[in-house]
Amino acid sequence: MEQQRDGAPRPDSVDIDIVRKDGSIRNLRLFTRELVWYGKQQFQNLYYDTTERRQAEEALKASEQKYSTLIEKSSDGIIILNVHEIEFSNTRMCELSGYSQNEILGKNFYDLVAPEHLQRLKENYRGELADGVKTENFEMEILAKDQKKIPVETSAHIIAYKDRPATMVTIRDITQRKQAEEALK
Repeated sequence: MEQQRDGAPRPDSVDIDIVRKDGSIRNLRLFTRELVWYGKQQFQNLYYDTTERRQAEEALKASEQKYSTLIEKSSDGIIILNVHEIEFSNTRMCELSGYSQNEILGKNFYDLVAPEHLQRLKENYRGELADGVKTENFEMEILAKDQKKIPVETSAHIIAYKDRPATMVTIRDITQRKQAEEALK
């Protein structure tokens, strides 16, 4: 109101909070329109209660932050595929593969699979994922950027990503386990 007295233009809407008699706070959006009423300049005010919408937005934001933190802090590599193309990769997958985020995004997942495991991987995932079933843990080797083979255990799930079906693959480095197995032999 002070800005308007100083000549600033009147905004179409303003968000305000009010305190009700019971002490609860409601969020309102106030729409103001200037009009002529019985020959006099008047203002029409409409209030729209946005409390539930704001609470839903805050809950969604908190949920997104929680899941983002879980994915980024995971000790497993996590990627999301659109068919075979990597659309999402967490930090751990970049560390594991040696690729930066920019390098791994858009890459064909099969390019990361050691050639001797590729056919078995395709057969395993094709059948189970086509049926919408989570794949069982599957051991194979991936090729890091430096062409080093890394033993991993993978599992895949069909998920909704960006409003369409996608495949989420979890990739666990099992190098230490494989080394321990070899030492026992």
